[in-house]
Parts: sequence; structure tokens; C-alpha cells
Amino acid sequence: MNILFPSRSNSELGRPGIPGSNDLENALRRLATRRANEINEREFLAREREEQRSRKLSV
Repeated sequence: MNILFPSRSNSELGRPGIPGSNDLENALRRLATRRANEINEREFLAREREEQRSRKLSV
């Protein structure tokens, strides 16, 4: 797992026989993943813009 979701035993995840008992944890995991992806995309685009600027200056 990661910092937001420390390792837990399977017996603590949800409640057997009750659909949706893991929904909150799954939603939080998806949100954390989405945020990390957005940060990575911003960093990638910033590097791309910087590379384009440096190429224009060297021409």
C-alpha cells in the first residue's frame, strides 16, 4: 500500500457479505491515484514547455 493506506490485514477490509462495505476506502484510493496522476501530468507538461522554449532559443 502507500502512506495514505497503511497495510492492513484482509480481515479488516470491509465486512463479509455486505456489498459496498469497502466503497469509502476504494473511493479514497482512486482519489489519491487521480491526484498523483494530475501532479505527474503537470510536471510532464512543464518539462515539455521548457524543452520547447530551449529549442526555440537555440535555433
